[in-house]
Amino acid sequence: MQRKPLIFVTLALALGGGFPIVAQAQVVEEVIVTAQKREQNMQDVGISISAFSGEQLTELGVTDSTDLVAVTPGLQHVQANSGVTSSFSIRGLSQSDFGASQEAPVALYVDEVYFSSQTGAQFLLFDVERAEVLRGPQGTLFGRNATGGLVHFISRQPTQQPQGYGDLTYGSHNQIHFQGAVGGGLSDSLSARASFSLNVHDELVENLTGDEDLWDADEQSGRLQLLFQPNDGTDMLLKAQFARRDNTGKPWDHVAAAPTGFAGGGEFTPGQPDAFGFMEPDDDPYTVSLDDGTSFNETDFWGVTGTLNQDLGGGVLLTSITDYHRTEAFFGEDSDIQPGELYNFHADYDTRQFSQELRLDGEAERLRWVAGAYYLNIKGDFLQRGHITDLGFGVENQDTVYTVKTNSWSLFGQLEYDLTDELTLTGGIRYINEEKKQDYFSAFFDVVGGTKVAFGASGSPDLLTFDGKYSDDLYSAKAELGWKPREDLLVYVSYNRGAKGGGLNAPLDPSGSSDFIDPNTFDPAPTAEQTFVYGDEVLHAFEAGFKSTLADGAARLNASAFYYDYNDFQAFNLLGLTSYIQNRDAELYGFDAEFFASPAEGLDLAFGASYLNQEVMDVSLGGFTVDRKIPYAPKWNLTGLVRYQWQAFGGQMAVQGDFSYVDDHFLGLNNSAVVLEDGYALGNARLSWASADNRWGLAFFVKNIGDALYRPVAFDLASFFGSVEQQFGYPRWYGGTLSYRFQ
Repeated sequence: MQRKPLIFVTLALALGGGFPIVAQAQVVEEVIVTAQKREQNMQDVGISISAFSGEQLTELGVTDSTDLVAVTPGLQHVQANSGVTSSFSIRGLSQSDFGASQEAPVALYVDEVYFSSQTGAQFLLFDVERAEVLRGPQGTLFGRNATGGLVHFISRQPTQQPQGYGDLTYGSHNQIHFQGAVGGGLSDSLSARASFSLNVHDELVENLTGDEDLWDADEQSGRLQLLFQPNDGTDMLLKAQFARRDNTGKPWDHVAAAPTGFAGGGEFTPGQPDAFGFMEPDDDPYTVSLDDGTSFNETDFWGVTGTLNQDLGGGVLLTSITDYHRTEAFFGEDSDIQPGELYNFHADYDTRQFSQELRLDGEAERLRWVAGAYYLNIKGDFLQRGHITDLGFGVENQDTVYTVKTNSWSLFGQLEYDLTDELTLTGGIRYINEEKKQDYFSAFFDVVGGTKVAFGASGSPDLLTFDGKYSDDLYSAKAELGWKPREDLLVYVSYNRGAKGGGLNAPLDPSGSSDFIDPNTFDPAPTAEQTFVYGDEVLHAFEAGFKSTLADGAARLNASAFYYDYNDFQAFNLLGLTSYIQNRDAELYGFDAEFFASPAEGLDLAFGASYLNQEVMDVSLGGFTVDRKIPYAPKWNLTGLVRYQWQAFGGQMAVQGDFSYVDDHFLGLNNSAVVLEDGYALGNARLSWASADNRWGLAFFVKNIGDALYRPVAFDLASFFGSVEQQFGYPRWYGGTLSYRFQ
């Protein structure tokens, strides 16, 4: 496979989008976060945090939840299934299992509500108050599956004052993107806010078979909020939201590969046919040869959330958060990546989630505390179907059908005590009870006379059924010492014990597990229980860092160093079509740093860096055990921004350039040559104008200014199809935005 060289991006005058940051020294202004379940200045919190206001996200071109990776050092995006399933990676910790029933170690929260399903992790981002990225285990206060950290989006809430905005963008491939909101008081005690977003664009990928072209966009999302404030001590917020996506999805690009080297890892064989004699007609990643109608992506989401904040007096606040939401996804893809029906894959996912959190927090002269309880119930029904044609198996279809039910409850508490005016001790713990049940069925079948006729490899009616269960008691803990010798400096050291419950595998082809050593016990002839069930993972995280404000408030420098001792890390691997999670020990260490400055009037600078060294031990590959690098864990990740603003044309002009660099990293645990992604850089630029009253804005932008070619996902199928499944990121993208706001 031919790859473009590393592109070094020159920040230059170009076109940009959204409202500008109109205030001087915006990048070093006070940032309020809720990382410890109450509002605090980010510089006073002993956690490595990246935070962005809604205006900054707009200015950076962040319109999708996963766009956040481009501006946050140490944050990566993991995706599969044509973008239907996705999750985040922080400091190399991720879950690259594309099964919709699996939960990631980096938790996703929206308005303090945990989103368990990977089918709901990618969505339009609009009318946002701020976004927070917390690095390291957050199990004490956030709890659920926050072993590696969390990403939290906070929506703008209703206000009594009438206000609203609208941003309309036209871009490449006839893109039309709109986001807007309107709200205000309905009475003295009731206010409302309605928000909406729409994104559509034409197909990016040409289908050389003459059938439909692929990778378009058609998505909408909306949110309605009612805020009732009958008195000064009571806030009741009711939120209803929906999202829908209906497009052709990202198609797989085809590259021939051969199983060579250790454990059959794939190596590229350019100019050669795949295992079935098909040769890609060109090396353009934005052309494919796929069957008609096999690539589609339909995702529907809706949910309701009720939040109560009640002042109980004596400095004690009661918070109740009740949420129910449902995510349904139906998608298909041509997995053989060539003309003709060889192997097409369809899936149907339906996940329902209910959660309830009750929390008390308060403070005394030197003491601040939080205590609470949390309950989570998840029910998921999943169907995965492979349509097989002439692969020598004598079958036409394989169905994998399974149901997963999860029940989890926990009790938690955290204390902060000021030992002196300069020293603060923080301690917290969470107890978790967790149970998962899975009913699993997988069978090959043919269709005879309109009737499904099932049979297994030995002629039995079923290939495999498995009713499994996982249950355990877990705990997370935190201890931190913070030293603040002066107002503009915080130094901290901490220990966090992160824990994530085990679960159950749901492989596409469970028969393949007999070809490999059992991933958890090294048993050469694993039982069904050993194949399907994987255990808890526990992370011992040690961290030291500082947060400083410099140059009389004109600059800010934050940095942290960490060491992770990982017991039974839940590592995902794919061998052929057999996918599973195995428990393995791992070790990670590195640092994060962010620098912000406003050295002159109108000039803002922001730079970030993360370094990571990591390894997971004793990975089971093809009957052998070897050490491997964790996927989606680049050694270096760099970000940067330069912005200049000046008065012009009766308002404010601004020019901005930003970039991100991602070092070499693997996209699969087997670390084969075909899943090694070379380092790449992405650059964006924009030019914008806002009226003096900040009501009107006009902006032009270009994203991926160097037209860098990079892969967010790739699967090594050299031993099965003689090829690699891979998808590419967006090419260079131009556009302009007209904005209006009132308040």
